[in-house]
Amino acid sequence: YVDQWKESPKAAEAQYNATYRMGVLVTMYQVSDDRKRSLNAADRCQSLAADMHTRFQDSDYTRRAESIAFRVKQGIPIYGSDRD
Repeated sequence: YVDQWKESPKAAEAQYNATYRMGVLVTMYQVSDDRKRSLNAADRCQSLAADMHTRFQDSDYTRRAESIAFRVKQGIPIYGSDRD
């Protein structure tokens, strides 16, 4: 969506949602002991957040995505019973 509709008002939100989902995948793969996929999802999460910083500098969604990327980098679960 973001690549196709770069100027859309919803583009920042769509990329934030992708960043969040990658963060959730990191946690899910860690729980299932799939280290390779967890590391790939973590790299993708960092990449999406960095891209948001470039594309949508003034968006609140960018700050939220950066927060998720930080938590992933620190090993803090994004999704799970301890986050409820």
